[in-house]
Amino acid sequence: MGNIKKVLLVSLIFFSFLLTAFPVKKVIVKGTVRTEKSIVSNPFLKADINEKTIDSILKKLFDKKLFDNISVFYDKNTQTILVDVIERFMVSSIEFKGYDNVDLEEIKKIVDIEENELFNQEKANKNIDKIIDLYKEKGYLGAQVSLQIKKNEQTKELKIIFNIKEGEKSKLKRISISGNKFLSDKFLEERLPTQADTIFSFLSDNGIKSEQLEQDKAIINYLYLDAGFAQVKVSKPEATISPDKKELYINFNVVEGNRFKINKISVVGDKLDNATYPDV
Repeated sequence: MGNIKKVLLVSLIFFSFLLTAFPVKKVIVKGTVRTEKSIVSNPFLKADINEKTIDSILKKLFDKKLFDNISVFYDKNTQTILVDVIERFMVSSIEFKGYDNVDLEEIKKIVDIEENELFNQEKANKNIDKIIDLYKEKGYLGAQVSLQIKKNEQTKELKIIFNIKEGEKSKLKRISISGNKFLSDKFLEERLPTQADTIFSFLSDNGIKSEQLEQDKAIINYLYLDAGFAQVKVSKPEATISPDKKELYINFNVVEGNRFKINKISVVGDKLDNATYPDV
């Protein structure tokens, strides 16, 4: 959008004095490598060209997403329009380096950049995040991915290289429970499937996506219900990562609520003949 504003500003500077239609005998296009010059020149070869129509043409050219920048100049002596464009680069190849512990096909599956498409920096950055998330899900919390670009200015093509630094696989250093008073830490932690000092491979960014940790939460909830805490609330697991990304700490926060006891059980209704109440 910044480029559009820049181009519109250029057009205003050069065309502000042209409040009425002005003649165009010739259009010169510079900077194209892959794009047909007629795509740029034809819209300007109209009988009535003024500031408003030029602004409209520029917007339509940018909408084609073929150019990073467009500059327009008018020579009233020769009645010539000069259009200078900077084409977007096309992706000629994609390469991955540094993957040792994750299968290449698994990485390629999540990357949605393809060869022979126009390069988009924002899209490339999103794919970096996708690869990092993939490594986090596999326990490599310190994984880093950088983008290397090799440009060919003559062909307007570029080669993309994703450089991956996997780092070490992280470990779950401790799983803790806070807010519990009636049931002890030891009692609860001993009954959880997830245990400390194990390879941790189910972290995704700032949230937990492991079914195992959801099972831990359900077990804590059940143990409290079984002890009479009908209103207990157990938080989602909260993750804290050490500065070196090698250790992970998981915490469940418990709000116990009140404990309830059953004082009496009674059965109401018509009793069947010769029936007895079951022992409770």
